[in-house]
Amino acid sequence: MASGNSCVPAVQEELLACMSATHALVAPVTGLHLENFVSEDLGNTSLHLLKGEVVVEIVNKQMNYTLKEGDRMQLPAGEYHKVFTVSQEPSCYMYIYVNTTEAALEQKFTQLQELREKVQNGSETEPLPPELQPILHGSLENVTQTDPVVEAFLRRERRMEELQKRRNATLAERFHRFTTRKYFIFRRRWETWSQ
Repeated sequence: MASGNSCVPAVQEELLACMSATHALVAPVTGLHLENFVSEDLGNTSLHLLKGEVVVEIVNKQMNYTLKEGDRMQLPAGEYHKVFTVSQEPSCYMYIYVNTTEAALEQKFTQLQELREKVQNGSETEPLPPELQPILHGSLENVTQTDPVVEAFLRRERRMEELQKRRNATLAERFHRFTTRKYFIFRRRWETWSQ
């Protein structure tokens, strides 16, 4: 694996250019292969060969593609593929992909945030439908049916508020939280030891 680390600086600029994508770096040894499945949630998945030479087999189509250093290819979502290292030296390649489900959810969260701001500042004149009412008061109380996206949005908002509250906590509040956590950890261990 040490030789695989030498190819990391070679892709630094490319990684910085597409920071919204997710990356996975792989460095298999000669003669070995990797079988992988590209989930339907991962859109725009591509394999970028950084070092060596590989053969990529798309299993369902029974097609092979040879890639040399610097080559890249799109991989079909929802299908298996195999990557065979055929060069004398270990190959080094990476996957670049976007989690399309997460991206769509993030876009919906942004739309809900913008809608809430419009309603709060008075620029939205249309009444909100009942399933979106919880975004105004941030609670699901007295609501019989809600959109799962609205529920996830409110959970995220609560987590963000809690995180902000922790960041803005005074030294005394932080010390109290720290000592309370330690007390319960020691109490649990003491109960375990005493049995």
